[in-house]
Amino acid sequence: MSSHRRQYHIEVSNRHSVSKWHWQWQWQWQWQWQQCYLVPPSTTMPSNMPEELEMEGIDHALERLNQRRWWIWSVFILASSPGLFNAYHIMVSLFFASIPPYWCRIPQLVDTHWTNDQIRNISSPTGLTGSSCSMISWNYTYLATMDYKSALQFVASHPKPSESPCTQFMYDEEVPYSSTVSQWDLVCDNLPKKSNIQSSIAIGKFVGGFLFGFIADKYGRKSSFVLASLTYIIMGPLAAFSPSYWLFIVARFFLGIAGSGCYESAYTILTEVASKDRRAVLGCVYNMSYPIGYMTLSLIALVFPTWRSLQMAISLPMLLLCIHCWFLPESPRWLLTQGRQIEAWAVIKNVDKSVVPPLSEDITNVQREEGPFVPLHKRIFDGFRKLFGLFSTAELCRRICICYLTWFIAALSYYVLALNADNFSSNRY
Repeated sequence: MSSHRRQYHIEVSNRHSVSKWHWQWQWQWQWQWQQCYLVPPSTTMPSNMPEELEMEGIDHALERLNQRRWWIWSVFILASSPGLFNAYHIMVSLFFASIPPYWCRIPQLVDTHWTNDQIRNISSPTGLTGSSCSMISWNYTYLATMDYKSALQFVASHPKPSESPCTQFMYDEEVPYSSTVSQWDLVCDNLPKKSNIQSSIAIGKFVGGFLFGFIADKYGRKSSFVLASLTYIIMGPLAAFSPSYWLFIVARFFLGIAGSGCYESAYTILTEVASKDRRAVLGCVYNMSYPIGYMTLSLIALVFPTWRSLQMAISLPMLLLCIHCWFLPESPRWLLTQGRQIEAWAVIKNVDKSVVPPLSEDITNVQREEGPFVPLHKRIFDGFRKLFGLFSTAELCRRICICYLTWFIAALSYYVLALNADNFSSNRY
């Protein structure tokens, strides 16, 4: 055989052996990933396997876990139940920010122990009907020396003087200070402050969506959920015991932030651990916590008539979020994208002990190499570019617009009810 043909034969043989080894190795890995790595513990796996194979292995392992219905439904309950508190704090203003009938408070007549109707009939321009922001400027010091019948005869026999604005108010309530309106006189000139009660939590939810979205991507879905839960647990009672109006508004703002953090983080965990065949169903049923919360809130408001007791009634159950923080798992998919393979597989092994991770015991988490320094303005620009990448194709744009429209209509129906409760004549319960 000539040297040229002998060299060609060696190259072909080497190429065939390398190709055979490559396909044998690849087939072996694919088979092991499909078996969820139920291999003997003595098997040694390389630590530098492709990320696609790592994610594929996590997918297969999560598929096995989803076959345990008790596990996936327990995760569903832990993830969806905080939505009740979201619904409570959004709609509670329907009950504790209602405006009762009001009129001017006349200290001179209050000290004479006249009834509210008697004071209202003498001082209010509208009499016993409707509310009033002004009072008739009678000489109430003189009227206080008379009984009610004599005072009524006096005002009937004298011309009615001019009106003056109220400096203090009285309210027609069965229980004193049952509303935040009567607590801080949020009527007449202070009426715009009443809308801040609902606006503060709405703005908080808007801010929380961005803030906890960043935290969930940077520090983990569970870390985001735990931080939001702690905010919930602290701010709920703080709102109930707020001595001032503005502290109450600040507490409501942070309750809105915490609401977005709990809801979005838990939803992400649920969808990332759910299998493909369960993901759509669980995602739809997940939103049932809102209507359930709205319906049960009416029953709670019937039992607790004052706004402080009602706020505490919907805040104390949030201590149960400590259980959620302990048992709700971190997303294995997020851990894997951060190079934390051991922790990702530990989440799965905590449920299914038979799963053997594709890593030997002495292999540590892979540390991602840090790239070159990127200026802040460039990172912000890249972030917006990735965001608008969602609208890169007509199909994506159409689906996102449909989602935005349906969410807008659903949210609008809830907020219209909450913001216009005082315009409805029906029973609010």
